[in-house]
Amino acid sequence: MKLLKNLLSIGVFMISLFSFTFSQDVTLSLDGSNLDYSSTADIAGFQFSHDGCVTGATGGDATANGFTVSASGTTVLAFSFTGSVVPAGEGTLVELSGDVSEDCLSDFIFSDSDGAALTWGFAVVVAGCTDDTACNYNSDAVEDDGSCWYVGVDNDYCDCYMNINDCAGECGGSAMEDCAGECNGTAMEDCSGECNGSAVEDVCGECNGSETDPAACVEEGYSLSIGEVTDTTMEIIMNNEDVVAGFQFSISGLTGASAAGGSAEAAGFSVQVGATGTVLGFSFSGATIPAGNGLLTLITFDSMDSEVCISDVVLSDSAGEALVVEVGDCYCGLALDCAGECGGDAVLDCAGECNGDAVIDCAGECDGDAVIDCAGECDGDAVLDCAGDCNGSAVEDVCGECNGSETDVNNCFDSNELFVHSFTATSDTTARLDIYMSNLEPISGFEFRVTSSLSGFDLGSAYGGSAADPASDFSVSTSGSGMVLGFSFTGGTIPYGYGLLTSIDVTLDSTADMVGYIYLDDVVMADPTGTEIDFGVQPYFSVGGAPDAPMTPMNLTAEVVETINVDILWDAVDGADYYTLYRNGQVVATPSTPGHFDVNLDYETSYTYMVSAGNGAGDSGMSSSVTVTTGIEPFDPIPPSNLMAMAGDEQITLTWEAPVGPQEAVDCVGTEFDPFDAQYTGYDCLVCGLENDAGEICGDGLGEACVDWLDDGYCDDGSFGFDFTCEEFGCDCTDCGMECEDPNSHCGEPVPCTEITNLTVTGLTDIDGDGVDDPCYDAADGTSSHYFLLSWEGDCPVTDIYWGVDNPYENGGNFGSFPGPTLMFYGFGPNEAYQFVVTNSTQSPPVESNIAEGATGPEDCAADSAPCSEQPGMVDDCSGDGDCCAESWIGDGYCDDESQEFGCDLSCYEGEAADCGGMMSPGSGSLQQKLAHLNQYNRVSNDYPYTVMPTSKETGELADYSYESSVNTQTREELLSYKIYMSTTAGDYEHVATAGPNDYSYTMTGLDNGTLYYFVATAVYQGFDDTQPELESGYSNITSATPVPFQAPVPQNLMASPGDNEAMLSWDSVIEEREEAFVGYNVYRSTTSGSSYAFVAAITGDETMYTDTGLDNSQMYYYVVTSQYEETESAYSNEASAQPMDFIQLSMSDVEGIYAPGDTFDVTISWENPGTIAGIQLVLEDLPEAVTMTNVEGLGALAGEDLNAYSSDYNGVATILWFSLTGATLGAGEGEIARVTFEVNDDAGCGSFDLNFSDDATGTVFSDSNGLAYFWDGEGQSINTICDANLSLVQVSETVFEVHMVNTVDVAGFQFDLVDTPDNFSISTSSTTARTSGYLVSTNASGTVIGFSITGGTIAPGSGAIVQITAGSSLNDTEVCFDNIVLADPTGAEIEARSECIMFSDELANDELEIPNNFSISKIYPNPFNPSTTIEWTMKEFGSHRLDVYNTNGQLIDVISNGYISPGYKQSMWDASNHASGIYIIRLVINNNLVSSNKVMLVK
Repeated sequence: MKLLKNLLSIGVFMISLFSFTFSQDVTLSLDGSNLDYSSTADIAGFQFSHDGCVTGATGGDATANGFTVSASGTTVLAFSFTGSVVPAGEGTLVELSGDVSEDCLSDFIFSDSDGAALTWGFAVVVAGCTDDTACNYNSDAVEDDGSCWYVGVDNDYCDCYMNINDCAGECGGSAMEDCAGECNGTAMEDCSGECNGSAVEDVCGECNGSETDPAACVEEGYSLSIGEVTDTTMEIIMNNEDVVAGFQFSISGLTGASAAGGSAEAAGFSVQVGATGTVLGFSFSGATIPAGNGLLTLITFDSMDSEVCISDVVLSDSAGEALVVEVGDCYCGLALDCAGECGGDAVLDCAGECNGDAVIDCAGECDGDAVIDCAGECDGDAVLDCAGDCNGSAVEDVCGECNGSETDVNNCFDSNELFVHSFTATSDTTARLDIYMSNLEPISGFEFRVTSSLSGFDLGSAYGGSAADPASDFSVSTSGSGMVLGFSFTGGTIPYGYGLLTSIDVTLDSTADMVGYIYLDDVVMADPTGTEIDFGVQPYFSVGGAPDAPMTPMNLTAEVVETINVDILWDAVDGADYYTLYRNGQVVATPSTPGHFDVNLDYETSYTYMVSAGNGAGDSGMSSSVTVTTGIEPFDPIPPSNLMAMAGDEQITLTWEAPVGPQEAVDCVGTEFDPFDAQYTGYDCLVCGLENDAGEICGDGLGEACVDWLDDGYCDDGSFGFDFTCEEFGCDCTDCGMECEDPNSHCGEPVPCTEITNLTVTGLTDIDGDGVDDPCYDAADGTSSHYFLLSWEGDCPVTDIYWGVDNPYENGGNFGSFPGPTLMFYGFGPNEAYQFVVTNSTQSPPVESNIAEGATGPEDCAADSAPCSEQPGMVDDCSGDGDCCAESWIGDGYCDDESQEFGCDLSCYEGEAADCGGMMSPGSGSLQQKLAHLNQYNRVSNDYPYTVMPTSKETGELADYSYESSVNTQTREELLSYKIYMSTTAGDYEHVATAGPNDYSYTMTGLDNGTLYYFVATAVYQGFDDTQPELESGYSNITSATPVPFQAPVPQNLMASPGDNEAMLSWDSVIEEREEAFVGYNVYRSTTSGSSYAFVAAITGDETMYTDTGLDNSQMYYYVVTSQYEETESAYSNEASAQPMDFIQLSMSDVEGIYAPGDTFDVTISWENPGTIAGIQLVLEDLPEAVTMTNVEGLGALAGEDLNAYSSDYNGVATILWFSLTGATLGAGEGEIARVTFEVNDDAGCGSFDLNFSDDATGTVFSDSNGLAYFWDGEGQSINTICDANLSLVQVSETVFEVHMVNTVDVAGFQFDLVDTPDNFSISTSSTTARTSGYLVSTNASGTVIGFSITGGTIAPGSGAIVQITAGSSLNDTEVCFDNIVLADPTGAEIEARSECIMFSDELANDELEIPNNFSISKIYPNPFNPSTTIEWTMKEFGSHRLDVYNTNGQLIDVISNGYISPGYKQSMWDASNHASGIYIIRLVINNNLVSSNKVMLVK
C-alpha cells in the first residue's frame, strides 16, 4: 500500500508541518472492533498502522460518507476520490475485523479538508471502584474494575483502615494472647519451648546447659589468639567449630621457646617451635583436635620482646584443606600509650588530648598565653633592646642601625629594595615581622607575598610604618595565602625614603627555638602613574641561625647495575636539607641524603645525570654531569623450529624455520613500539594481540572486532612510522598488495567485499601538482608513455584491469591488489581510446565495475623513453615497430611470431622457434602462466598517490594516548647463523655445517646410503658485549633420515572421469630437481582391477592430463600412471577407474502462452537414445513450485505403457517411472516418449517458473540391463503465469525512455522505483501519455515515480506507454530495473504485477553499433582453465536467457546467469574453484530453447 500512503501525503491530503495546536481534535475509542471517534473538525482522510491485528476494515461513517477504505497487512487507509469528508461529530469511524486492541494500533494521521493535520488521541478511561459504599470508592472512576471491598466481606477487617479486633475485642487494639491463651497475659515460653517453663540458656547459649565460663564456649568459625601471659609462659587459645588435623603459625618476639600441653597434646599431637618462631603441630597417627574453645598449647620461653604477635596461621581439616582463621591481637609487654601503641611515647596534654600541644603557661593556666619576660617575671613587660639588653636603652637610628647616629633617612639607601628587617617573638606563639623598604620615587601602591618554612606561620594584621603614615593614608591588608596589599583610597603616596614599610603580626606553632626562613616574592610596586617600578627583593631572611643556601655537590658518579639500574652517588654538602637529581634534564628524585638508585630503565639507552643541593635558603648551582648507557636486554636464545630431513641418493636435505618465540612488539625493521599506542584515531591498537612492557595484551577481549594497522587499507611500509610488510605481520594483511603466510594469525579470515562502482577513466590529469595537466607518464623503468587514471568507489580493492576497443575484456588480467580509489595505468600510445572494466577476482563470483571509457592524447610520449635494452627485463620487438617486449616470453611455450597474438614479435630471438610449434607446445606452462608473464610488465604506478578509508593516517589526526611506557628504539636480537649438528646415534652430535641467518635449508652430501643419520640445529645470536660476543641456543627438535639410491617418485592423486567412449585422467606433478633428468609419465590400463596393466601412452614433459579415447561404453577400465626419469621408472600410482557410457539427449516441447490458476498444458518429452534401456526414472522439477502433474501418456517407445501407475507429484517434484517385470528393454532410437499434463496451482502467483529435468542424487536416471547409468543431458522450459499487469521499459532516444504497461484490470494509481546499475543517471523530467491523460505524475531524485488521478480516473485494460521520462545524462551501458512496484485498483486493493529490466545502449545515437544477428556462445577463454574462465555470448533480441554448466553425466552443475536481458554482446565468468578437474559443457538457453553449447576442460 506504499502507493496509497504516498497519495495521501503527496496528493489530496497534504499535511502541513507548520500548523498545529495543543488541543486534541480527534478523540478515539474502541467499542469491540468498532473504532469510534469524537471530532471537533471535518475529517477529509485518515491512515493508521497496525501490527497485523486488523484483517479487514469497512463500514462506519467513513464508508457512509463515500470514503474508499482499504486494509493491508500493516496499514488501514481511508480517503475520498470526490473530496467528501466525515463531518465533525461523533460515531463509529470504521468497523475493523480481527483481534483489535489499542495496543496494536499506532501512527494515526488525520487530515482536514485543507490538508492540515489534526491532533488525535485515545480517550482516557479511569478505572476503579465505582460503589460509594465501598471502602475504596474512587470518585474519578467511570469504569468499575471489580476492585471494591467492604468491611467484613471476605476479610477480617473491622474498619476501612484494615484494622482487626484484638483479643479484647477492640478494633485496632494491641491486646494479645500469651502462650497460655490468656488475653494480655504474661506467660512466656522458655528456651525449650515450654510455656512458663524454667529452662534457660547457659553462657554459651545452650538451653539448660551448665557452662559458666564464656571462654569455654565454642563459637562459629576458627580463631587463634594469645591468652594469659606470665614471665615465662604464654597461652595460645584456639576456637574451632570442627576438628583440626594440623596447625602451623609464626610467633614473633620470643626467644628460647618450646610448646607443650593443651588440646594439641591431649590429641597426641607433636608440637615443635622452630628457631625462627614457627610453631608446627600434627599427629603421626592421623588424630585430630576435636571442636572446642580453649588452650591449644602453652608456649614456654626464655625472654620476650615488648610486643609478641601471631601471624601466618594455617589450620587444616581432616581432608588437608586450609581453613579460614581469624587471628587475635598482638600482646604488648609494655604499657600502651594513649594512642594504643605498645611502649609508645604518646601522652595526654594538659587539655586531655593524646599527643596534644596544650601546655601550662607560667601563670599555671592550661593553654594560657602568659610568658616570662627577659627579667624573669611571669607576664612581665621587660623587653630586650636592639643591643640585646633586658630593659636596655639602645635604639635604632633612622637607618635601622642599633645605637646609630644617622638622622637623615636619605643617607640610608641608594636603590629600590624590599626586605625583612627583623622578626621578633612577642609570645610563645606570636611574633612581629618588620618589612623595610627603600624607594627612590613615590609609591602609590604595593603588593607582595610573605611565606615561611617556620611551622604554623600565618599572617595577622598589618600596622605602622610609612604605609600607616596619615600623609600616605594607605590601607594595608593581609590574606591567608600570605599576600600583603597596600594602597590609598584618597590617592596618597609613600614618599621616597628608607625605613619601616609596615609591621605584621604573625602566629606560629611555637616561638621557642625558631629556626627557618622567611621569603618575600610576587612583589609589585607602582608609581603614581600606575607604572610598575623595578624592585630588588631579599631572597630569604634567616631566623634562628638557619644556614645560607648550600654549595654545589661535588664528585657525582653513576654506575650501571644489573643492566637497567643506575647507582648514583655524590659528596654530602653542609647545610643541605635535600638534593634534586636530574635525569636527562627532568627531576627524577629529591633525596634528603646523598645518593639514589634509579631502577627499571630502558635497555640500550643513554642517561645524563646532574644534581643540586638545597635548603630553605634556596638551591645551589648544578653539578657537573655524568652519562651512562644501560645494557642490552637479556634474552633466551631460541633454537630454529620444525627441523626436517628428506633423504636423497647419498645425501640428506635439511629444512627448518626461523626461531619461534612469543612475538615481540618490534616491527619488520627492528623498531620497538607500544601496541596500545595506535598513534591515529579510530584504532583500538597499533597491533592487536601483542603485549606492552607492563605485560598487558592490547585488544584482549575484543577478538575479531579489534581494529589495528593491519588490514586497514594503508600500506605500512614505513610511510606512517612503522614497517609491517614482513611475514611476521602477514605482510600487512594484503594492504601493500602482497600475500604471504600469517604465522601469528594477525590477518584472520578475509571479509568479503561487495561492490566496485562509479568507475571513471581519463587520459589527462595533473600528475606533478603544478596545475597543468600532463599527457605523459615517466615510469621508474625508464619508459615514457600515455596513461589512464582510473578512479572508483566501493568496498572492494581492484585486482584485475581489462580494456578493449569494442569489448573491455579484449586485454588485461590480474595486476595486484589496489585499495584505491585511484591508480595510474600506463604503457599506452597516442590517440588510443578504450572501454575499461576493473574487477576483484578474489571474490566468487568476481565483483565487476561499470564500463568506463577514456582516450589518450596525440603527443609522442615514447620519444622520451629509454631504449628497450636499458629497461629491466625488456627486449626490442623483432618487427621494428618500436615495442618493448618481456624477455621472459622467449621460450615460454607460447608462440610470439609476426602475428603478434600477444602483442609482440620475438621470432628473431633464439629460443622462440620452439614456442611456435603450437599453443600448448611441449614444456609450456598454462595460459594463466602466460598471462602472469604479461603482468611482469608492470603497468600500474605505485608512485602516484592514492587514498583509502579510514582517513586518520591520511589527515594526521593523532590519537590521545597517555600511558606511560618505557618503549625505546632498541632493535630485536640479531641472528648471526644456524649451526647443523649430525650423529649416527641420537644424542652424540658433532658440528658439521653452518648456514647463514637467512638460509632455511642445507644439503649434506657424501653420506652412506643405508645409514641412519640424526640431526639437530641451533641458532647463534649477537651477544651482549665483547666478553660474550655470541649466544648459541639449545638444540632444535631431532630429525633423522636414511639416504637411499634414487627412486623415481610415484605420481599421486590419479583421478579418472568417464565420457562417451573415452576417459579423462589427471594426476599431480612429481618434478624434482635431481641429477637424473625427468622424462615424463607412462599411462597403463587394464580391464581387471589390480593387475594386467597394459601400456597405453608415454607423455613427454610435465603434462599431468591425458584423455584415453576409442573405449567401449559400459566397460570398466582401470588405470595407473608412473613417472619416467632418464634411467628409472617409478612404481605404479594409485589405481583410478572409469566406465564410459552412452549419452542420452532429452528435450521438452515448447510451452507457449500465459496460464491462469486451474489451466492445464501439455509437455512432450523426447529423447535421442543410443543404447538399450532397462529402466527409466524421469524427475521433473518446477521452480518455484507452481504446477501439479495430472496425467502421463506414453508415446513412441513407451506407447501403451501405463505410466500413471508408477508416477507421482509431491512438493513440486513430478516423478515418472518405467521398468519391466519381465526384463523387457527399450532399444536405441529417438523421438517422443511421453506427454505430461500439468495443472497450474491456485497459489502459483504471477510471473514465470522453470520446468527442468532434475539432476540431483534422486533425480533423472536411465539404466541398462546391468544396472549401469547412462549419461544424459536435458533441456527445460520456462512457463508463464498470468499477472494483472506487466511493466516494461522502451528506449526512445539516448536520454528518453517510456514506461509501458499491459493491464487486464482497471488501474487507479501506480508507484515504482527505477534502479539503474551502475548508477549513471538521474531523472530530469517526467510526463504523462495518452493512457494517463488527467493523471498527476511526479518523480524524485532517488528514482521514485508516482501517478494518480485527483478526479478518480483510471487506466483502462490495455497496453502502451503510461509515463515518459527524460534522464539527466546518457543512459548508455546502463541496466534499468523496476523495484517496489505498487499498483492499486479503484477500491484501493493492490494489483499483482511483473516487470522486465532493460540494458540501454548507444545504438540510437551511434549508427556504427551493431546488434548481434544471432544467439550464441562466441568465445570461451582460457580453455583449459583453472580455476575460472570467461564466456563471451550474444543476444540478438530482448528475451529470457540462461547460461548454465553441465557435467558429462548430464547433471546441472551451476547456473552462471539467467533472466530477461536486452540484446547485445555479453560476457560472464565461471568460477570453478569448488569443482573437480574434468570436462564440462557450458550451454546458452534462450526463451527455453538451447541455442549453443561448448565444452571446457578444468585442470587442477
